[in-house]
Amino acid sequence: ERTEPCATLIRTDLFGEGKALTRIRIPDLTVRTGEVIGVPVLISSRPDIDSVLLDTFAVRYAWRSTEASAESGADSRSRWLVQSRGDSSVADIVGTWDGSDTLAIIPMRSLLSLASTTDLVFDRSPGFVWFGQPSDVEYDDGSLLIDEVCAGRRLRAVGFDDAPRPSIHPSPIEGTMHIRLPVIRQGMVNILVNDMLGRQVLRHVETLSSESPAHSYTVDVTGLTSGCYVVRIETPNGSADIPVTVR
Repeated sequence: ERTEPCATLIRTDLFGEGKALTRIRIPDLTVRTGEVIGVPVLISSRPDIDSVLLDTFAVRYAWRSTEASAESGADSRSRWLVQSRGDSSVADIVGTWDGSDTLAIIPMRSLLSLASTTDLVFDRSPGFVWFGQPSDVEYDDGSLLIDEVCAGRRLRAVGFDDAPRPSIHPSPIEGTMHIRLPVIRQGMVNILVNDMLGRQVLRHVETLSSESPAHSYTVDVTGLTSGCYVVRIETPNGSADIPVTVR
């Protein structure tokens, strides 16, 4: 007797797991003091998924306020809001990806300061996000490199005959600037306030008829607009350049 085999249905389930990864970067850019340059936020790698899901994004990066400036704005790619947070400035960017390698281009101006480079650092918390798709993110921070070798942002600060350097407070300055000087010889004290492009916006002069002990000078800065400045202090003992922020 012949027995037919029973019909059998075999089912195989295949499971796969993928990991979405986005890589963004800001390149190193060369700029002169006072020059405006477009700083691009680039996408160097994106998740291998339907690009429909990669639509609206948000990203933030920061830099020191005394080294560069930017203003809030918008273009066809994105809009950005620039805010001050402590001694840093932050650009919050929201945009729609157009399929290219450029997410946003933010105009920034390099300012006169003590640094020869300005670090542009992505915020990692909450970090870059796609609104339509969760993704891990890798960051490559950038910088503005100052190309002047001699007269760039390396401000000279000559010693005060081995005495303590002058100091300025409060920080930031609101209305009145208080300058503390070490012991200085007889002569003239010049206090010059320059904007970040090197233009003199305020001058205060004191004349000392004899050697003076450590002394504090008060300078009214209510006529200055909010922003970053460099205070140059010239005395018979030497000179110094000190960056300050006025609110």
